[in-house]
Amino acid sequence: MNKLLVTLYVSELKDLINETIESKLSKYKITEATSVKIELPKFLTRQEVAKQFQVSLVTIDKWRRCGLLPKTIKQAGSTYFLRKDIEKFVEEKVSLNSSK
Repeated sequence: MNKLLVTLYVSELKDLINETIESKLSKYKITEATSVKIELPKFLTRQEVAKQFQVSLVTIDKWRRCGLLPKTIKQAGSTYFLRKDIEKFVEEKVSLNSSK
């Protein structure tokens, strides 16, 4: 097997990479007519959840430690709840109280 050594300028290498990527992605191009809108999950901060329940952040943290609230997601030092998990939690508590 023969080895080939090629010398390229950085700009030539960038152009080559861009052309390769564009040719591969052209197979997957989506037109406006076929595009699908994806709704990303909505996240709530601890502050937003505390405001929704009209309690302090300390109470939210206590509820989390006791396992009363849904699981959280930690990202870059911040804690988030999935909106759908909080909505489901509220619905379950409301239906539980209604059935009593």
